Amino acid sequence: MSSSQPAVPVDTELSDAIVAYVGQIHDRPGALAAHAVRRSPQELRATIQSLLAELTGVPVEARGITVWEECRLVHEVFAPRHPELSEKAVDALMMRYAWKNR
Repeated sequence: MSSSQPAVPVDTELSDAIVAYVGQIHDRPGALAAHAVRRSPQELRATIQSLLAELTGVPVEARGITVWEECRLVHEVFAPRHPELSEKAVDALMMRYAWKNR
């Protein structure tokens, strides 16, 4: 990162909510209330749903690749777009993506 670009702080509220909400396989909306500080659970859910939709919209041109290779390609596009998300949050979103696209 160049010194002229300030680091984007991690949005811990959103990142923690993503990890709690996305869980393993199914959404867990009840988990959002415990993480809502500056935003309502409904606002967090809408933001998370938007991020999940964005993931599915990342174009993957390669055919005949494994789901893990596809996830790597999607991650390379998605993660730099969202420096406000913690690594754990991006990993949780990517696991959801992998599960839905297996």
